[in-house]
Amino acid sequence: MAAAAAAAASSSAASSGGAASIHRLPECVVNRIAAGEVVVRPAAALKELIENSLDAKSTSIQIYLKQGGIKGAQITDDGSGIQPDDLPIVCERFTTSKISAIGDLRTVATFGFRGEALASLSHVAHVTITSKVATSPCAYTASYVDGKLADNKPPRACAGTQGTTIAYEDLFYNMPARRQALSSPGEETKFILDVVQKFAIHHSCVAFTVKKHGGNAADLSTAGGDNTGPRDVVSMLMGTSLARELMDVTFDSSQQQQQQGGGRGGSSGGGSGNGGGGGGGGGRCAVKGRGLANHANYAPKKGGFFLFINNRSVDCQPLKQSINNLYEPLLPRGSKPWVYLSLELPATTLDVNVHPTKREVKFLYQDDIISHVIKTLQSSLESYPKSRTFDLRQTTLLPRPPQRKRERSPPIDFLAEDDGDNNGEEADNEEPQQQAKQQPQRKKKSGPKAARVRTDPKQSSLRAFVAMREGGGIGVGQPLPRPAELRMRPLSEHVCSSTTPPAPPPPAPPGLSKLVGAVEAACSGSEGRRLSEVVTQSVWVGSVNRQMALLQYRSCLYLVNLLVLTRECVYQSILHRIGRFPAVKIDPPLPVSDLLHFGLHDPMAGIKKAAQDNGQDAAQQQDEERINAKKVECASRLERHSRWLRDYFAIDIRDGHLRQFPQCLRQYFPGFDGLPLWVLRLAVQVRWDCEEDRLTDICRLLTYFFVPLPPQDSNHHTHDDNGPGPASASASASAPAAAAAAAAAASSGGGGGSSSSKDGGGGGERRTRHAVCESTRRLMEDVWYKALRFNHTFKVPDSYESDRTIVLLTSLERLYKIFERC
Repeated sequence: MAAAAAAAASSSAASSGGAASIHRLPECVVNRIAAGEVVVRPAAALKELIENSLDAKSTSIQIYLKQGGIKGAQITDDGSGIQPDDLPIVCERFTTSKISAIGDLRTVATFGFRGEALASLSHVAHVTITSKVATSPCAYTASYVDGKLADNKPPRACAGTQGTTIAYEDLFYNMPARRQALSSPGEETKFILDVVQKFAIHHSCVAFTVKKHGGNAADLSTAGGDNTGPRDVVSMLMGTSLARELMDVTFDSSQQQQQQGGGRGGSSGGGSGNGGGGGGGGGRCAVKGRGLANHANYAPKKGGFFLFINNRSVDCQPLKQSINNLYEPLLPRGSKPWVYLSLELPATTLDVNVHPTKREVKFLYQDDIISHVIKTLQSSLESYPKSRTFDLRQTTLLPRPPQRKRERSPPIDFLAEDDGDNNGEEADNEEPQQQAKQQPQRKKKSGPKAARVRTDPKQSSLRAFVAMREGGGIGVGQPLPRPAELRMRPLSEHVCSSTTPPAPPPPAPPGLSKLVGAVEAACSGSEGRRLSEVVTQSVWVGSVNRQMALLQYRSCLYLVNLLVLTRECVYQSILHRIGRFPAVKIDPPLPVSDLLHFGLHDPMAGIKKAAQDNGQDAAQQQDEERINAKKVECASRLERHSRWLRDYFAIDIRDGHLRQFPQCLRQYFPGFDGLPLWVLRLAVQVRWDCEEDRLTDICRLLTYFFVPLPPQDSNHHTHDDNGPGPASASASASAPAAAAAAAAAASSGGGGGSSSSKDGGGGGERRTRHAVCESTRRLMEDVWYKALRFNHTFKVPDSYESDRTIVLLTSLERLYKIFERC
């Protein structure tokens, strides 16, 4: 109230023409003015906090940014921490643990000593501090506003680890003009990274991490540790190309003075402050240090100047300008040197109390120190080889040719072929252009290449980003389902409770190596390697029927039996993953007796031989007795081998229930409809006596379960898909001719409807014979074909070309011979 009254009185006096009275500014105004000098932007605030962490002997500093530090930031270290009794006054101005008297400024060796950083930050942001010391059983946390505890609430105990965490929010919330003057969050993040980068190079033993709020990857990360040096940090942050081109520089003025002779120093001991002569034997120019600098044979893409004096990051424009002058005749035009210097000066010759930001320092004998640094750098540069490498693409030794007037370019022919003699670049000299004007332009006749491939197997299709509607149509950009609301759930319902815990793989069964060797022997020929490349590097063309498909490899078109290829691929994958299968947990478990019951009643099982005598109770009872006896026998056999099945194939049968099943084909599972018949075949068709036969039979059963012949759709006429029998073989044999006929019909008819009307019933039947329903097409393209493409261990047997599993239909070279006259 008094301050407001004084301000009102002074304003009224000024408006009336009288002299304004002098009054004391309120404390809050003084603090905000001081805060504006220390906290200029988020990078300045984090610099002060990093220095506090380093003063606390931290070995790990983690920084989290929210909107480039404008919305908020958090810094966490593992230092010594803050005593709980000091938390109430830690954000007040001029409170520090670094010095206690004015004389301590002469020998101060810490970064902070003014006690203004936290106070200034608390006046322009909402600050929260959580800290724990080694002797305290728990951590303490407190919030601060304007240098005081928020709402006068004392620090409260909380859980925490050794060290200090300082977080602030809403920087410059009470200074709108200052906040609007800040750059974008991206630019502010760059400033912060530059600051942290300097500290990370100098304090290489400290691990630094900078992350954006909510981000997974770190924007800056260093390993830290006693074995990490500045060159290692440069390699991590700026690349190995720069790190290996840096030379080590060592500064020691005492050695230089000894070489020059100590007699001259005594006569110059009483000279002026900037006395020349190299400082003399009195030790006025006592400087030691180390550094890294690029040599003259390397021009970095981006220069840099990192100067630390007594471990304090400072600026020294005279030294920076002298270094630039030293490198200017050595580097190409426009290049800047990259130099990191760490100098040690006597504390009595250094004044760090120049500015609240402690960015500027004053030191005695500045000219002598700069001269010594430049001489040491010059001698280091001279010790390197004098040969230099120039990039002629960046130098402009010859004058540029005059710019030509732009002429309207002729229309571009996208089908025209490039003859390969030029790269589409204009000549840089005028003579070839003048010769070209004098000579008439002769258009070089070059026919189109026969084997021009316009597809790339590495490019993914847009269908991978399109979602299928339940009705079978394709929907683009459909809204995602709303996320479930957060609610408390018992730990037993966590997703980790429904997954199978990993177990160490069992020893390989004895017959496995023989089976794997047989597969490799069948695929070891040159034909198998060539066919494997055809399959894995191909491009999908389309489906022909339920098991045949067209693939393009380079300039060739192949007809492949996709069903046979996928089964062989899954079979090889199962062999290589025995004992290491991912499992699908069945919840609730399925009774094995019920699965066997349904499997035995399946017509394909062939158990109910008397089913045709309907109405005879005796025949039906005989069938049921035979089924029950078979069910008991199969269940006991599976229970007897359950441990072996669980260890090698992840088929978990315990207590008469099927609890888990192996996942053999990526993320695809065919469903449980065929599971009863499969369990019955597992018990009946597997040769359990021989280890090798047992492995082979189970691998084949799993293969046929995951890759069955797709069901025939009643809306599509496919007369040649009758399963793995003679009819299937004949269909495979006639498929090339059918595919060629379908292609010819499509090209001559110009469309599906016209071809059907011209050919009548026969033409329409010939065209639709190879069509498949949408679900089958998606199964073949998205599941089967992707399993072949992305299984890099799959090897195609050598016999697949001779038995017409893979058939070469045609190629662009052959077609060019036919259509070159058109």
